[in-house]
Amino acid sequence: MYGRDLWRQFLKFGAVGVSNTAVSLGVYYFCIWFGVHYLVANTFAWLISVLNSFFWNYRYVFSTQTWWPKALWKTYASYGGSFLLTVFLLYILVDCFRIL
Repeated sequence: MYGRDLWRQFLKFGAVGVSNTAVSLGVYYFCIWFGVHYLVANTFAWLISVLNSFFWNYRYVFSTQTWWPKALWKTYASYGGSFLLTVFLLYILVDCFRIL
């Protein structure tokens, strides 16, 4: 893959990333609006946003032919570290510093 195809894939990947952020925030704020605890809301938003990211990257950006359950498992595993960091920082900011 060279030239325009590589740039096109890069732009698609960026668009998926931006939409994934919107999905994550939307799910999080929706859960918060219904009174769900913020850490549970964050977990639910993370699960949905990673699934969203996987679907669009798998189908739209990379068009891979790998077995999708294995690829989905790898996606969740690769996002796991960021999830743990997010939960930790969210807890510190909300419960320790009282930043809402």
